[in-house]
Amino acid sequence: MGFSLETSVPAITVFIQGLLSFFSPCVLPLIPLYVGYLAGGHGEAGRGRHL
Repeated sequence: MGFSLETSVPAITVFIQGLLSFFSPCVLPLIPLYVGYLAGGHGEAGRGRHL
């Protein structure tokens, strides 16, 4: 059986596809939360309620 499947994909193609999937409409609202988490930010909701 002389069947051969070429599967090599250039790295730039994979990188571009990753960027396109990252900036898809369902992921865009999560980016500020992700950046805030990476920056170590804390929520402001419970600041004034220390007992």
